[in-house]
Amino acid sequence: MKSSLICKTTFLGILVFSFNLHAAPPFRNGDFEKGKGRWKGDGKIVQEEGKDNKVLKLEAGKKKQSMELQFDVPKGATRAKVEYQVKAENFKPKHEDERGFTLVWVNQGIWISKHKAAIEGEWMTLTATFKIRPNTKFAGARFRVDPGSGILYFDNLTIKFE
Repeated sequence: MKSSLICKTTFLGILVFSFNLHAAPPFRNGDFEKGKGRWKGDGKIVQEEGKDNKVLKLEAGKKKQSMELQFDVPKGATRAKVEYQVKAENFKPKHEDERGFTLVWVNQGIWISKHKAAIEGEWMTLTATFKIRPNTKFAGARFRVDPGSGILYFDNLTIKFE
């Protein structure tokens, strides 16, 4: 009886622990307050001037610059709604026909969709919705800056799965 109770309690504890793992957000550090963390790429995490806020800084140059974060996708998700903020500082794409910035959605290592935006001046909030392939287990979000001059800052990336 005592052994059976221990097994049931252990199983229940594992079940609750597993549920709590999946109840967490699909990714962390979209506000960059904890530094680069699992973000990979060319960007730097800097303190926003005159504020108590950390942001991602990507400088335009001779080649494309990018930062990417991979994260788990909840089972059964079919779409992801992405929202983020971006600000430009003396930013100008190399070619006039380019917008200069792309948010790339990556499903299990395959580039699926892109969201291009023209960025000017102060903080702008942008949104995009991406389809998720069936049985996708992980995805990624990549901020990419095309060749040019100036700086783009990113903050407050959130992803809501449906």
